[in-house]
Amino acid sequence: MASSDTEDDTTFLNLSARLRSQIDRAFDKVASTTTTDDNDVASMDAAGGFIPDSGFLLDDDDDDAGGFLPPSGHASTSTLKPSQMPLSRIPSALQLLDLPPADPEILSVFRNAASGWRSARGERVGRGGEEDEGEGGGLVSRKDWRSVCAVLLEGQDDDEQPLSADQVQDDDEAEEQEEEMESSGSSSSEYIDTPTKKRKPERTRSTRTRRPSSPSEPGSPKGLTLRQKREALLAFALFFPDVDPGDTPMLSAKRLGVRELANAARALREKISAEQMVEMLEAFSTSPDKTISLADFERMMVATRMA
Repeated sequence: MASSDTEDDTTFLNLSARLRSQIDRAFDKVASTTTTDDNDVASMDAAGGFIPDSGFLLDDDDDDAGGFLPPSGHASTSTLKPSQMPLSRIPSALQLLDLPPADPEILSVFRNAASGWRSARGERVGRGGEEDEGEGGGLVSRKDWRSVCAVLLEGQDDDEQPLSADQVQDDDEAEEQEEEMESSGSSSSEYIDTPTKKRKPERTRSTRTRRPSSPSEPGSPKGLTLRQKREALLAFALFFPDVDPGDTPMLSAKRLGVRELANAARALREKISAEQMVEMLEAFSTSPDKTISLADFERMMVATRMA
């Protein structure tokens, strides 16, 4: 990290202005909308299993599913920007940059940053000298957020493609529709697909860039990135050991039900009741029989901060 809280890491300063802006906007978006509730602590501690302690149920917050943020259309009405973010909100911010939200190594770096790293005696102390509040507590400074993200995103400028103005508009509208749906009190046990607008080929003016995502598939959550789809596919394949993880067509035809969840819980030595399994399936299934398809599973992985 930089030697001073007022100085940014050299790696961050060497990034393009676009990447620096994306890193800051992800921080501002999550830090400015956070509450005192640590709804994402379970997401950070869920590494190692595919049935987190809280199940597959949605958090109470309304963060975006993932991918890069749309550009800021208007200046903020306030000149004050948050300087710190709760450690429990880091997975949500990582998702906005299409970075793995549950990667144990990345989260470990942020945990160390939130606790002030280790003192000369090997004890954890906070930024102000206080003792560490625990694995789920602590605050991550903007400087530390910039430094870590700069290392993770370094070298991505050459891999990005222009995004049309129409695609930018679609991203913004999808976010607004999602917020309206959640504010209207819709149940987390039901999922309503957001209609996808048709692209207008005549609008090709490039306004920003991002890494290309895979083509849309019927039933797939809008905005899923290649990384998220790959991680969801590999995790989904673990429930079907008799199927080759690389056989996407075969896995797409599979349905995840109570039997598969029970087998996974047994293998992971996790205790889960049949009622809890049914509740998990109902929360994300779009089928009458309450089984989960690959597309449903992708949606679940993103919503629970596992991809």
